[in-house]
Amino acid sequence: MSFVGTSRASSSTSSRSSDDASCASDAGAAPLMHGAACPRISSPFEKISCLGEGGFGDVWLARCRSSGLHVALKEVPRVQADARRLWLERAVLSEVSEARHQGEASTVSPALVGLVASFATPFAVCLAMDLVEGATLNEHVRAAPTRSLPEAQARWYVAEIAGALDWLHGCSWLYRDLKMTNVLVCSKTGRVKLVDFGFARRGTHVG
Repeated sequence: MSFVGTSRASSSTSSRSSDDASCASDAGAAPLMHGAACPRISSPFEKISCLGEGGFGDVWLARCRSSGLHVALKEVPRVQADARRLWLERAVLSEVSEARHQGEASTVSPALVGLVASFATPFAVCLAMDLVEGATLNEHVRAAPTRSLPEAQARWYVAEIAGALDWLHGCSWLYRDLKMTNVLVCSKTGRVKLVDFGFARRGTHVG
């Protein structure tokens, strides 16, 4: 499942931090504590369109009702929710966001998406994440005239993905689900983003 968006409405870099704080405050999701349950509330986000469907839930383009920030909203029905898997996914996304917000942005790989908010409605458990506007790497390759990428471009993508994995490994996270459908190519910058941390686990063995 990929978090692909086509919305043209987005916040500027200077206002992003305040938008994130507003949404997180509405969702009761910050700070995220180890073992803490997602607060059960009505959704602070308005769903706009479905971005992807998968066996573990759907991903929506959504807008924060208070700030207008657009996000990728992963919605997992309660009857399908795997509590351990969702907690681990939320934990790694939260760690990315917290490192950036604590002034460590220069050390966090730009190829990682972060968490905006997490909450539970009466019907679903939800994770609101950074929205990436673009297509999956798989779609990007298939759309190329030769169904392949120039070597220089491929090397750049590999380097960015390796940087993301290296940061995760440095924080003792194992991604465990690397495939082209889990890599997005941002339509605005051409950079890649690693998404879908549903199989991530804590660990030290990366070989």
